[in-house]
Amino acid sequence: MATAKGKRIGRPSVVNPTKLVYAEHLRDQGQSISAIVKATGNTRSSLYRHLPPRPPETLTAEELQSVYPGGMLPSRFVV
Repeated sequence: MATAKGKRIGRPSVVNPTKLVYAEHLRDQGQSISAIVKATGNTRSSLYRHLPPRPPETLTAEELQSVYPGGMLPSRFVV
C-alpha cells in the first residue's frame, strides 16, 4: 500500500546521485574500479550494484590473431 502511494520502504540509499554520475563518467574513460572508489568515496560493492554493466567487447579476427598468435584459438572463439 505504501509503495502504491509513492513512499519508499526500507533503508535509504547512501549513494549520492552526483557521485554516481561521476563514477560512470570515470568508468567510461577507462578508469579502474579501485581508482573510482578512491575518487568518489563510494564502496566497491555499491559501485558494482549501482553502475550499469559494460557492454561486452567484440574482437575482430585481426585482434584475436594478435592475442592468440599461430592460430591456437580457444574452442569458444571457433565458429
